[in-house]
Amino acid sequence: MATEEQTNTGSLFSSISGGTSYGQRLTISNRIITKVSFYLIKTGSPTGTVTFLIRKVSDDSVIMTKLWGNAADISATAAWYEVTFDTPTSINEEVRILATASAGSAGNLIQVYRTDTDVKASELRSSRSVGGVYTDDADGKDAPYIYTYYVSAASPSVTTQAVSAITATTATGNGNVTNLGIPPATQHGHVWATHTNPTTSDYKTTNGVPAATGAYTSSITGLIQNTLYYVRSYITSSIGT
Repeated sequence: MATEEQTNTGSLFSSISGGTSYGQRLTISNRIITKVSFYLIKTGSPTGTVTFLIRKVSDDSVIMTKLWGNAADISATAAWYEVTFDTPTSINEEVRILATASAGSAGNLIQVYRTDTDVKASELRSSRSVGGVYTDDADGKDAPYIYTYYVSAASPSVTTQAVSAITATTATGNGNVTNLGIPPATQHGHVWATHTNPTTSDYKTTNGVPAATGAYTSSITGLIQNTLYYVRSYITSSIGT
């Protein structure tokens, strides 16, 4: 994974509260985004939640969003806060990456920063009102942010080996993870059925996220004696299975 970032935190600038948002307007070119970070601080005792999101500039629709957590859990000392999106997503357009807070009142706010110099000449610091009106500030100052991405995607892969330890009602499925994929695989195991080419819609094991490439096994149970079964290895990522 790689990062694109503007980590010059500069000085305290403004606050986000009640659904207002703050961040950076920029172009992301053919990158699969996995994480976003912002530099935040709280004043007083803010309530509500903090969410990070990415919106299209073209129509303001949300591409990715992730709840960070409770505003009260932001520190009174400025620090970086990160979210990992549930599904890595490929982006190839101009967007705004934003932090927003759902609540807040005078003296009880989440506050944001800006640079004192133009670090990212092709980008704009951006804020969004509760009503969805944007202010893109072409004043030579930027919002601090980090996003993490993959340059290209690759599907994970497995191979299937012969079933072993066969009994009247059980067997051991054998497989091999040959590629963890980019983004990484999220699940793997074996599928089986009485028809050819079983899928994850049939009986299956869920062995979890594979930690590394290599051999693995699954416990296949609930079989009917003297019945022919077909067994396959499978592996899943956000790209597919």
